[in-house]
Amino acid sequence: PMYRAYALTLEFCLWWTGVFLEIETNDPWPTGALADRIPQPEGNHTYDVSLNDQSWLSVNVKNIDADGSNRYIEQCRAMGFTEDPELNEAFTGMDPDGYVVQISQYGNIKKMNVRLQAPVHMTAFSWTTNPAFAIAPVPESQTGVIMYEYRDMYEVMLGDTDHTAYDAYVQKCMDAGFNREYSRTRNAFYGYTEAGDWIKTEYVGFNRMSIELKLADKTEKTE
Repeated sequence: PMYRAYALTLEFCLWWTGVFLEIETNDPWPTGALADRIPQPEGNHTYDVSLNDQSWLSVNVKNIDADGSNRYIEQCRAMGFTEDPELNEAFTGMDPDGYVVQISQYGNIKKMNVRLQAPVHMTAFSWTTNPAFAIAPVPESQTGVIMYEYRDMYEVMLGDTDHTAYDAYVQKCMDAGFNREYSRTRNAFYGYTEAGDWIKTEYVGFNRMSIELKLADKTEKTE
């Protein structure tokens, strides 16, 4: 549904604003179903809560140094969050129920962002006849969920995809023509076709891969 894309965009903007701008809200530590899944940091801190709904929780912890952030990571490990060794940009852990926490440290400004995502429920999945799906290589995984879908763009999350399978899919994308103005890192890739179609893939950890694709605007422009 269309509202899903708007919601994702709004969530990202709120998170970006909350992390990088000093909005002195001085919220208390959040409460609710998601907040109960993670520990409260030890010590005296103030918080900015930029998201707290059924799917996402994002909290900035202020006045916390690198040692404090590392202690919080240990608190999360003690609650059952284990890491995917393929992810090394920030601490990212999943608990046995599928909740995923990401902890980003900003030691130079004594801030830490804690971001928790509720489980993404996946089912048997097959490529559809949507024109946007048709130009992308078919992935091996048959387990996934459509995050949003329009005629000219979509995003899916796929399970049962380890890093080897992810690398193989990225290569399939390049071989299929998504090799113009591309960028490829260990866990992320995007590229264009000669016609201007765009794809982005990301290994998001724990045998999961996201795929976004947008068809080029082929509307003829007239003077």
